[in-house]
Amino acid sequence: MKEYFSAVCKEPYRLFFPLGILFGVWGVSPWVLYALGWIPNYSGFFHSSTMILNYLPCFMIGFLLTAMPRFSGTPHASAGEVFYFLGTTATIAVFLKYQQWIWAEIFYIAWLLGLIRFALVRIKTRPKNQGPAASNPPREIIWIPLGAFLGIVGTVTLILGQLNILPPAAILIGKPMMEQGFLLSVVLGIGGFLIPRLMGTYRQSGTAIEFHLCAAVLLFLSFCFEGFRWEAAASGLKAFVIAVVFLKTGVLPRPPREKDLYIRLAWISSWMITIGFALAAIFPAYKIVLLHIAFIGGFSLMVFAVATMVAMAHAGEMEQLRHGGGILWVVAIAVGLALLKRLSVIFLPDAYFKFLGMAAFSWMIAALSWFIFVLPRLIKIPEADEFEQMHEQVKKKTLNTKL
Repeated sequence: MKEYFSAVCKEPYRLFFPLGILFGVWGVSPWVLYALGWIPNYSGFFHSSTMILNYLPCFMIGFLLTAMPRFSGTPHASAGEVFYFLGTTATIAVFLKYQQWIWAEIFYIAWLLGLIRFALVRIKTRPKNQGPAASNPPREIIWIPLGAFLGIVGTVTLILGQLNILPPAAILIGKPMMEQGFLLSVVLGIGGFLIPRLMGTYRQSGTAIEFHLCAAVLLFLSFCFEGFRWEAAASGLKAFVIAVVFLKTGVLPRPPREKDLYIRLAWISSWMITIGFALAAIFPAYKIVLLHIAFIGGFSLMVFAVATMVAMAHAGEMEQLRHGGGILWVVAIAVGLALLKRLSVIFLPDAYFKFLGMAAFSWMIAALSWFIFVLPRLIKIPEADEFEQMHEQVKKKTLNTKL
């Protein structure tokens, strides 16, 4: 047990990835239970908040707390840091369970502040003699603090609106900024850095920090548009920012040169995120439904693809992933069915909750199948020499380019 806890501190994804799956299943379960008639009512706010404040953050923090120290050559997460994120995440879940929305949002701010502190400590302790990749971090990383800023500002704005300190427009601005600000920033930053390098489509664009800052300002303005109920303009501006950043970093439009399924799914998920926001701009009356293209086919599929790579790589089983990837076919099909069922409510509104229940059930199949497959890999700790050799290969692939 002590050995495993030590491994969790070195690689926090071993704890947070399975927690993310459990929170995800919990977050979509009300749709299944309500469709079956097993519960008398449902809360859409609970569903969206659980997926945004618990499910996705578990995967993001698992990835970031594992990757940042390794790629910067700084100390891994301490036991205190792991328990901090575990505690704030669990506390958010408890408050969401009892519909104490504001307290859950306050602890989400604490979660974001903890991430900022974690990053600042690693920046401060970063060695100066680790080569150009470590001394000059990729420009896309600027999206992490920018995303934390958007998440904090959005959550504070939402809380002030809920307390009637600010006018109702604050809720219209704050809720999507809380739900999408940090999430989109991580996808644009980490995705913009990692995905094209895995795909083999990275190109030397010479993108300046100013480009990413301008994109972040436009993203911030898109949330402000929500307060004026300019929903088409808000979604359109988000789609524009996503498309421009993905085009500039090489995520889109070219297909991957690598044939690995997890890489192809990451590329497809990038398209789904872009298309989801674009369609929400074109058909604003169906905004909530169409944004599920981005959330189910985009963010969720990207999480499964990248998390599979991380789990298999750190278990020393990358060759199996390259030549197999069977579980990802199961995930891709189940996620695809979930998305189709969720979109079907546009054409079959009378069966709205029936299709929501089927969509949630299909997603649960994907999540639980992935969980069962990956759990032994989360527990497995390869020999040090085997792991370091594998990790250096992955690190070389992603950083062996002048940044």
